[in-house]
Amino acid sequence: MKIRFVLVRPEHDMNVGAVCRAIKNFGFAELWLVDPQCKLGLEAKKYAKHSEEVLQNARKAGSLKEAVAGCDAAVGTTGVPVRFHGRIFKNCIPLDKLYARIKPLETVALVFGPEGTGLSEADTDLCDLVITIPTAPAHRVLNLSHAVCTCAYQLFLDSCRDRKAKDEIEYRRASEHKLAMLEALFADALKSSPTVRDKKKVSKAFQRLVKRSLPSEEEVSTLLCAIDSFNSAEKYRSQKGKS
Repeated sequence: MKIRFVLVRPEHDMNVGAVCRAIKNFGFAELWLVDPQCKLGLEAKKYAKHSEEVLQNARKAGSLKEAVAGCDAAVGTTGVPVRFHGRIFKNCIPLDKLYARIKPLETVALVFGPEGTGLSEADTDLCDLVITIPTAPAHRVLNLSHAVCTCAYQLFLDSCRDRKAKDEIEYRRASEHKLAMLEALFADALKSSPTVRDKKKVSKAFQRLVKRSLPSEEEVSTLLCAIDSFNSAEKYRSQKGKS
């Protein structure tokens, strides 16, 4: 999933620079600026340290409609969800619920309003849903760059968890039957070793190691083939030596 960060009428170049750094910190790169009210000068470059390419590649648009064109969905943000209660913000959801809603999509625009006023009613009309970052009631509204950073972190975290869950589904733990076969084959290999004195102790250590590691079916199958080949080679050498 690709995230396009869109800043609508940003007022301070230091915030734009800090947004660039926050985006890059969490693996994102695409930034759009809608009718910026500030010049992107030295302050923007200073706060975009180590993420200058995000600032240099930021695209400018004359309208929010232009900035979100081509996206599968546009997601607005607000620190004051009750502002349009019962009208525009019918689909206002907390940030931690966002990833589940948008993960089937390919490209999503995440839209942030200007520092002084936030998104206007006309802006939110162009958004498919709106999210809010839960905060302490005494001070609800985050600084623009802090809001972007929080959203980028949450999406990064959720995507990592999603990938981990998929990896765990693909992992198949080896059956008890396969583990027993591996332990028996290893014990058989020990019998032919003239240098291992306490074979029972070594066999027990191997059993405990295998059980702790929770190997997959593929890993155990690979070890079975390797130890079986070793055993066959040892038996062949032994028989050849006797002849």
